[in-house]
Amino acid sequence: MKKFISFLFMFATPGLAVATPVDNFWSLGIDKLETRTQAGGDQFNVAETSFEYGDDDKRLLIKSVYEYSVEESAVEKFDSIVGIKFPVSSFYDAVVGARIDTPDGEDQYHGYFGMQGLAEQFIHVGGGISVSEHPSVKFGAEYEGLITNWITLTPSFEMTVPLKDNPVRGDGAGGARTEFGVRLSYDVLDRTIAPYIGVHQERLFGETAALARSDGKATSKFFTVIGVKLLF
Repeated sequence: MKKFISFLFMFATPGLAVATPVDNFWSLGIDKLETRTQAGGDQFNVAETSFEYGDDDKRLLIKSVYEYSVEESAVEKFDSIVGIKFPVSSFYDAVVGARIDTPDGEDQYHGYFGMQGLAEQFIHVGGGISVSEHPSVKFGAEYEGLITNWITLTPSFEMTVPLKDNPVRGDGAGGARTEFGVRLSYDVLDRTIAPYIGVHQERLFGETAALARSDGKATSKFFTVIGVKLLF
């Protein structure tokens, strides 16, 4: 399974959108395709992709986050959401479906209920709850600040809080995982291709941090980032 995922990642394609004769459309985008490098030499290849198919009232949504450890030559994380996306207001959409998590060991499956949209000051926000034997809550926010017509500074924040212990993932109930990043991108072609550089930090808190320390793992990691964003 993980070898197959690695194969797909190697052949990730740029995003694109195509209309169909029945007013449906499909789109495929890569929000992040990057390499994260830690000061100690650890390196990860990361891809965040999204696929949508449907019309303005409802769409099939598939979102995936993939992390590959170069040092260990292994998939570190593969997390996907498959669901139906539909508008609930002028600026927000709901998502109902399933989330599939493939950590080390047995895959985990969850029911998923989420919301995403545009808040005040043009801040993109999103979040959801995963319902299963190992429930969790996730929230994220991102802001694209235009420095010039071609240069954009994008800070982002994401927090995941497990509601119960999840030993397979190394999560302790209530112990948050956070990710904070700042990326500076340059628009090469009408906002469809945007290479970027930046920094990215991951931190663990509470019981999750305690579990990491007991296994001899770091509770805070800082990376430099280089990558490209592909949106069509």
